[in-house]
Amino acid sequence: ILVYDFGGGTFDVSLITASENQFIELGKAGNLWLGGDDIDNVMIQFVKTQVAQQEELTDIEQWLDQMQPIQRMRFLADLKIAVEQAKIALNQTDSVRITPPTPLLNDLQMPVFIDVELTRQQFEELLTPIVERTIPICHDAIRYSEYAVEDVDVVLLVGGSSQIPLVQQKVRDTFGADKVVVHPRPMYAVAEGAAIMAAGL
Repeated sequence: ILVYDFGGGTFDVSLITASENQFIELGKAGNLWLGGDDIDNVMIQFVKTQVAQQEELTDIEQWLDQMQPIQRMRFLADLKIAVEQAKIALNQTDSVRITPPTPLLNDLQMPVFIDVELTRQQFEELLTPIVERTIPICHDAIRYSEYAVEDVDVVLLVGGSSQIPLVQQKVRDTFGADKVVVHPRPMYAVAEGAAIMAAGL
């Protein structure tokens, strides 16, 4: 079983063999600096770029720099929440609007409310370079185990970002659709695995 764990802050892959409730790790690989936060960051940059175009600015950092620290922190926090919600919504819909409740303040300290549309196609274009970085890491875990790709029976997708359709498709394209299983409760996979191990002990 190749466990593809695309979490919020890290990306981890393990190749394990299982017999009843006993599990042995054969190989692992990962990237501590690759995860769902990277997806959020490229979405935030997309929003900033769109707002700059709408307001005819080089970028919106000049406005952010002029805001009071607490206002800036509130805006950036609300923007991150808004893009996270948009990321989840795009699993089910073709288009979303990103509208954080806290406005920017322009040069005159007047509020500028953000309203940016993001389509699934645009989202997938932003996401593709990130997802493509995960595939070589999968092959590293298999190589470290001294097994072959053909020996993998199941690829199990866990972690919140594994619910994104593009992520699932890239993994299916790599390992074959018949081998890929998406965990129905990806955020609970670690807890459930620990419970299985504890029951076995």
